[in-house]
This record gives sequence, structure tokens and C-alpha cells, in this order.
Amino acid sequence: MTKITDIEYKEFSVAEVMEILRQAETDEGREEDAGVLKSETMINLMLPDGADANAMAKCTGLSVTELVEFLPSELFEIQGKVGEANAFFLSMIQRLAQIGKGLQERRESVSAKV
Repeated sequence: MTKITDIEYKEFSVAEVMEILRQAETDEGREEDAGVLKSETMINLMLPDGADANAMAKCTGLSVTELVEFLPSELFEIQGKVGEANAFFLSMIQRLAQIGKGLQERRESVSAKV
């Protein structure tokens, strides 16, 4: 098993960010259809602030299968270092999450009035 101290972190290019977002959208659709909880989803649920298992894997060079072998506290540490290496990506993900939350709240507000 890879040790947390052996991981090297790389910054994403714009093309890699686009690929991560496309992959997240594709995975979400497949998961809903299959009705299963995938490793990526478990990592994403365990970590706060827009954690994305595929992004963590791409940044570290590890597979998602390797990432699930880490303790949650180690994943949290890895997430922090991924965020440091990719501050612009993390900021963008947080803004997108806020926009999505705002849209969902607006949709719920309109539905409640109808």
C-alpha cells in the first residue's frame, strides 16, 4: 500500500479540470441508474468541501481503488494537499456548489408557493 508520505501532488491543467467535471457528470448518471454506492461516492460523502475522488486520484497518481485503502483521516490530509496544489480548482468547485445550492433553494421555494 502507498504511504501518505510517498504521494506527489500535481496541479491540474484547464483540460484536466474539464475532464474531471465531465467524468463526475457521467459517473453520477451511471450510479443513479445502477442504484449502487461506488468508491468514488463514498470518498466524496466522507470528505467536505467539494471533495472529488477522481480529482484526488488524478492529482496524486493513485487510483480510486488505492484511495479507498487510506484511513478517513489520511484522505482528509490528502484532500488538503490536493486543495493546496489546486487552489483555483477547489475555489471553482466551491463556487459551483454554491450556485447549485442557490438554484436548488430557489426551485424548492417556487415549488412550495405552487
